[in-house]
Amino acid sequence: MACLLVAAVSNESHAVDAVGRLLLFVSVSRATDGQPVTGLGLDNFRISSSVGSVLDPTLAVVSEVEWEPGTGEPSGCYRLSIDRGRSDLGSSGADPAWIPGESYAFGVQVRVFETHTLDGQLVEVPVDFGQTVVQLISLGT
Repeated sequence: MACLLVAAVSNESHAVDAVGRLLLFVSVSRATDGQPVTGLGLDNFRISSSVGSVLDPTLAVVSEVEWEPGTGEPSGCYRLSIDRGRSDLGSSGADPAWIPGESYAFGVQVRVFETHTLDGQLVEVPVDFGQTVVQLISLGT
């Protein structure tokens, strides 16, 4: 198992905003040599929230960006979009929303998998791990 270095910052922006989603920007590199970890997708990322089931946040989108636009060179930097799920407490049936100006804390975990054969079936086994925490402020849109 190898350690991954994970850093995350808010990607919320007044100019560009995904309605109903909070945005994070995450960098993933290997602790052994600093090389970017490229080619990751939604299954490689997990989030936790300081308010857990009250918000029931889920990752909706993970996309990797290039080092320079148009080069096709993956960077190991990812845009994450977080949806707010329905609360188990006092659900009114209305779509839940992030509160404008509210601060939210998230744990972000990254896992890299290897494929192994177990009892004749292919299984994905996590072999590299890293995590961080990040706090962001919702713009409320």
